[in-house]
Amino acid sequence: DAKAVLPTLIDDKDAGVRQVAMQAYGKLADNALSWAATGFASKHQDIHEQSLALFLKHVAPDSSNSGDNSSDKSAQMSSEMTDILLQALNNPFTSIRLEVVKVLLNRQFKQSSDTISKNVSDSAIVDIIELLQQSLFEDVHQVAIEEWQRLLLAMNSKHKTNKANNTEETNHQKTNQAVLTLFFADTFAAIRQQAFDIALKQSKHLGFADVMLSALASPYTDTK
Repeated sequence: DAKAVLPTLIDDKDAGVRQVAMQAYGKLADNALSWAATGFASKHQDIHEQSLALFLKHVAPDSSNSGDNSSDKSAQMSSEMTDILLQALNNPFTSIRLEVVKVLLNRQFKQSSDTISKNVSDSAIVDIIELLQQSLFEDVHQVAIEEWQRLLLAMNSKHKTNKANNTEETNHQKTNQAVLTLFFADTFAAIRQQAFDIALKQSKHLGFADVMLSALASPYTDTK
């Protein structure tokens, strides 16, 4: 059975053999997701790079290019999508996993702080942080906390210029509190420390008492 043999050839020591095997597997794979997942399971970076390109092209297209895909199809793919994302975020090759993070953030968030409330839902912020935190690599967690700090500064800037209404402000506070709770429970001590430092600097907006309560609720003694 070629479909059973090809994954072994994708791990071949000869680059030419594994490249041909990777392309051949694409003709037999059930869908682009399983094709990319098989490539990500390889031991070789060149195959991971092909899987990344495949993933970005066929699996995670921009919403503007999504066409007439139904919500039912999106729901059907969500479980598989999460699995492949976690596989990519735990990729052993640094350049691969950080590229996935970069693309994920760029497509999830707009970079303009002037339109942040329109383009970034509060739930999306929490969801993306939770997803990134499932990586076993600290560099992915580092990107997550840097992204939260950027968003936090953008929210505060909007508040200072009186562009945020009361409802938005309340929602942002709840979101930041939820994200802070996540970071205080992060598996990496350096990330927890950064979260604490950021929270103290922004305690005027986050609420000093809320910051302290979140820290005390952390499962880690150093944060408490």
